[in-house]
Amino acid sequence: MKHTHDYYAQIFMLLMTGKRGYYRPEVVDALMANTEAVALVDDFTELFQAHVTESSSGDTADTTREDCASVPVQMPLPATTMFEMPTPDMITPEPITLTALEEAPSATPQAVAPGRDDAEPVEKTVLVPESSQPSESTQPSESSERHEASLESSVSPHEIREPIDVQETTLSPGDVPAPSAAPKEPSVSEVTRNIPNGRSGQYYQHDLGALLSAASSAVTDITLVDDGGTGLVIEGHQLIGELAAAGNFQLVVTGCADDGTCLARWTLRLAIIANPRDLWKTLPSDAQALYAKADCDVARETSPAGWQMFMASQRGRSHAHRGGQRDDHGVIQTTSAGWNILAVADGAGSCVLSRQGSLLASTRTVEGLAAYLEADEGTLEGVVLEYFEQQSTLKTPPKAWIDALYHSVFTSLHQGYKAICEEAQASNQPVKAFSTTLLLALHKPSPQGDLVITFGIGDGGIAVLETGRAATLMNHVDAGAHAGQTRFLDGAVFSNAEQDFYPRIRIQRFTALEALVLATDGITDPMFESDNDLQMGESWWRMFDDLAPSLNGPQATGALAEDSAADAVSGPVDDPLVRYLDFFTPGHHDDRTLAVLLRPHTGSETTQEEGANHE
Repeated sequence: MKHTHDYYAQIFMLLMTGKRGYYRPEVVDALMANTEAVALVDDFTELFQAHVTESSSGDTADTTREDCASVPVQMPLPATTMFEMPTPDMITPEPITLTALEEAPSATPQAVAPGRDDAEPVEKTVLVPESSQPSESTQPSESSERHEASLESSVSPHEIREPIDVQETTLSPGDVPAPSAAPKEPSVSEVTRNIPNGRSGQYYQHDLGALLSAASSAVTDITLVDDGGTGLVIEGHQLIGELAAAGNFQLVVTGCADDGTCLARWTLRLAIIANPRDLWKTLPSDAQALYAKADCDVARETSPAGWQMFMASQRGRSHAHRGGQRDDHGVIQTTSAGWNILAVADGAGSCVLSRQGSLLASTRTVEGLAAYLEADEGTLEGVVLEYFEQQSTLKTPPKAWIDALYHSVFTSLHQGYKAICEEAQASNQPVKAFSTTLLLALHKPSPQGDLVITFGIGDGGIAVLETGRAATLMNHVDAGAHAGQTRFLDGAVFSNAEQDFYPRIRIQRFTALEALVLATDGITDPMFESDNDLQMGESWWRMFDDLAPSLNGPQATGALAEDSAADAVSGPVDDPLVRYLDFFTPGHHDDRTLAVLLRPHTGSETTQEEGANHE
């Protein structure tokens, strides 16, 4: 075929009815298959176009139009056609009423024009050229009879004359029928937009109501068809869920009408920012390094009188990220004489061997004190309690009081510092390479109250927590002019004892002591916004409220001890106290060490209940 199927269908309709429109596809197919209608149309088109071309060479456009309208078109027809082209005196067709044909029954379903009653007969007029009807004097040829018979057997007159979609537009000579317009699917709006960022490991919620507001009014519901791997869901137009891995993701949401037709499609771009905690690596420290120690450490002791002591020390994230060593150290010890000793030390991060300095300062000091107190037979306790009884009348501490502190606290601390100097000489390293802070506390219950003696050099804090959520800071905090600056244990403390050692001693008696807490700056810096907050009792109790549940964890025996021995490098990482020290505060990733003394029969539940009543 030289033209489209629609082209021939509209030409057939125009020739048979005088109007533009369509027959049913099966009728058109029958005409094209069983007649030479296609060939006739093609021949007519070629002759018509040739005639128009010849006529266009006239003098004026008007003359051309007149010639085109007045010259009859003649085209030869094959001998076997069912139609004969009309001669000039047969151009005007006569209308033939086919009412009877419209009312006649047909096996083929008929299309009913919109708005008409099915029972009402439709009268249609078909213009048939007179030359298409055989005259009485003309006998059809044998081939013509065969052709007509085949047409009549394959296509009924009613099928041929029944249009599917009659259009009122009439084709003019030379017009090309427009192709039929198939029904169009509803258009889908495509929109890409960014939605607020989320953070890995955190809950996410975003209202998608704005999508509905901006969409067509026919959109009544939205559906998440692709979460992009985020794990988010839609509930009540809210995009919610717990965000997992960090990265850039694309989610696809569709908007549908009540009948389910998709009318809108949104591509939502979501950036999930990595949780800062997830960016930190935890690399094991080198077990073969000089002065290597476990990445964390835990100790628990109970005195004969029932006082409980706890110590926990953990390597900071700044060290774990690069596989460094833990510079902090902590020691707790009870004596048969009823004294409880606690010490925590923070090795200077800028000094390569400070981890050994913190260990020597804390362990040798506590060992020296324990040895002295075991042999003391109450001298230190008696002198201090007597001073409290007479301090209102004494302007300066008596010599016995100073001698007792000298032989106990001063001498023990000096043993710790001496051990550092000896190790520096043995390793051919400067003493400064072992720099460390040190917080020390001694506790002794007595009938007059709980006696507490403390010494502190460097940062961190020592506090006595009392009933009623009060607290007393028991050390002077050595804070430098800049962050991270502090004072370390050195020879000047002992060489200038009156100015630098004894002023650091704190001695006090408490009648309502609940707990004694020592903490390095890896804990106090994130817990207390400033050094002034260290003076506030409520700040210490808030910290203790978080810590108390971890104090009732497993004892360092049995399975826990076996686990600790099995991994000498990592240490007891699953201990509740270690998990407590693993809290995350942006910008604070130093080593953390604490030591706690707890009054007998004072559990975390009782302490928290008292705190709640106070509040």
